[in-house]
Amino acid sequence: MLIMKTVVCVVGGLGNQMFHAAYALALRTKGGNADLNDFLAAHGQSHYGSELMDVFHVKISKARYLVPFIWGIRKCIVFKEIYPSFVRFIFGMLWFLRIGIVTDYLKDRLSCPNQWLTICYGRFQSESHFKPVEKEVREMFRFDPSLISAANKKLAAEMESGESAFIHIRRGDYLSDKYKAIFGGICTVEYYTLAIQYLSRETSVNRFYVFSDDIAWVREHLEIPNPLYVDWNTGVDSWQDLYLMTCCKHGIVANSTFSWWGAWLIDNPSKVVVCPSKYTNTNDDAEDFYPLSWKRM
Repeated sequence: MLIMKTVVCVVGGLGNQMFHAAYALALRTKGGNADLNDFLAAHGQSHYGSELMDVFHVKISKARYLVPFIWGIRKCIVFKEIYPSFVRFIFGMLWFLRIGIVTDYLKDRLSCPNQWLTICYGRFQSESHFKPVEKEVREMFRFDPSLISAANKKLAAEMESGESAFIHIRRGDYLSDKYKAIFGGICTVEYYTLAIQYLSRETSVNRFYVFSDDIAWVREHLEIPNPLYVDWNTGVDSWQDLYLMTCCKHGIVANSTFSWWGAWLIDNPSKVVVCPSKYTNTNDDAEDFYPLSWKRM
């Protein structure tokens, strides 16, 4: 009897990794045999490594025999418009080897008879992929108290006891030549100004907790009422910013998967989350990246 295996490739930073883990969990609950595979190093985007394991103790395998196949899929995505013949060649090779592909980077899905392996390589950045198992996803992304610093635990208690809201401003790599055209110019000063005004009207928020990779810029350009600038979680401890975001009652997110999860994991049924009107400047931007209950601005 043929046992079909599904592998979900883990790439990117913590926010992206969390989407992959949630997607794999949803596949497993449908009766599938879905494993997470660490493709971080081969992808060249390791950030702080497999933070899913470090922060949430989520198991990730390292099946190196898959790297050539995943590399081929990635090249298909990169060259899909320039070298369609290359894409056909790779797809033909995978079909011959009875390996299927699921990706949201390409319109085509490759499936073949007697398929023994399905490789899922994509973003899968929408709660629609895992909404039916939301409870299980929230349980999977429960933070380990033993890993959280004393200073952050103290601040978390303050956030949970008051009418708190976080603001996330991401600059850094979004200003680079590589990413500016994709992510730049979306979360402008005007966006944050309108978002702060909206949240102040719609809620009783009395303190804004500010998270950014460029606090100096934020202080100079944004007028934030009663702010507290959280600037001590750096490097491998950056994930603790995510933990603190989830402790707030409301949130203003950047076009970032990191603060997406910060807002999504807030355990407040009456939370108000403000998000930008789009995630990227590219045509393949997923329309359902932000939940419908969030206020687009």
